[in-house]
Amino acid sequence: MGIREITEAADVGFGTFYGHFASKRDVLEAAMSMFLEQHSVRLESAVAHLDDCAEVFAVGVRLTGRLQRNHPQVARILLRVGLPRLTSPAGLAPRARELLRAGEATGRLQVGDLEVALASAGGSLLGLMHLLDAEPHMDAGQAGDRLAANLLRMFGLPYDEAWDVATRPLPALG
Repeated sequence: MGIREITEAADVGFGTFYGHFASKRDVLEAAMSMFLEQHSVRLESAVAHLDDCAEVFAVGVRLTGRLQRNHPQVARILLRVGLPRLTSPAGLAPRARELLRAGEATGRLQVGDLEVALASAGGSLLGLMHLLDAEPHMDAGQAGDRLAANLLRMFGLPYDEAWDVATRPLPALG
């Protein structure tokens, strides 16, 4: 979609567009920031009743991994502009950082280098979205569950426990 189509769809003038955004990429960045912030808030609400930071982490991975099937256009944009989100001060990254920090503080997770752990988890999620985009018949739920279990194992949970945590019923994402 070109800038003219964007401005026509939004019913704003061409000049107004450039008063707010320098390029289409800036529009995508702003839209992605807003979507990820909203997704993060919905995730927080969905896991508010959970006490186990490992389960909270797994639910976040599983529901975020399912974005590719539930919001394929958003996932495709995220695949284009997603890597900088791993160090973003807003959206999923700061919340994931807090969760991993809390998991390590309680001894539930073995995180090590927090920024490398965050890059590993976020990069894995982007990789899953890419795989699901390339393989439209792959079961996104099963793939997200496996990814969550593998990440929990990476953070120190034994295989059976990681699998149990990563396959518990998912809360509704409001």
